[in-house]
Amino acid sequence: MQLPPAPQPSAASPTPSKPKATGDSSGTGFFVGNDGSLLTNAHVVDECTTIRVTLDGREPLPARLAASDKANDLALLRVDHRPTKLAAIRIGIRLGEPVAVFGFPLSNVLASTGNFTLGNVTALAGLGDDTRHIQISAPVQPGNSGGPLLDHQGNLVGVVTYKLNALKTYPSERGRGILGAARGNVGSWRSMRTRSTMPFWRCYG
Repeated sequence: MQLPPAPQPSAASPTPSKPKATGDSSGTGFFVGNDGSLLTNAHVVDECTTIRVTLDGREPLPARLAASDKANDLALLRVDHRPTKLAAIRIGIRLGEPVAVFGFPLSNVLASTGNFTLGNVTALAGLGDDTRHIQISAPVQPGNSGGPLLDHQGNLVGVVTYKLNALKTYPSERGRGILGAARGNVGSWRSMRTRSTMPFWRCYG
């Protein structure tokens, strides 16, 4: 699949410090507002005391949690940065269409410049026929969480959320299996408005 030139979302790598024994974990995010608003997964920053965002290999910037929607695993961060490129959202997605994932998996192990993988939409529902999610075949690793799911023109069609362990039937970032992506369609956006998420949407816009 050849991707035509298209504006890409400015991606970033949120690196939260958690009050656990290991101290650090990491994920991926992307800018959705020119005021420094950055979208990632809620589980990436959940229970973190400090959040830092690394942009293009520069020194990490402090970020704050502006809003969180744990039911849909989304979090909005704010950072003192004015991006020049923002995600262009496309409504609707089709079974079998080609998609791409960009992110920063396995922080401090794989390339710090990011990882780009290709695949297809393999199902229009996730675990238990949850239509807020889709399944894709693009390979992902721990650290891809919160990254953008893009169509062949570079438009945002979803957010990477989880992958199913091949041996245990629960969402996990370990093992091989099913990747869920929060769908960018009218139904899912409306359902998020009805699940006590108005504080999130007031911040997100």
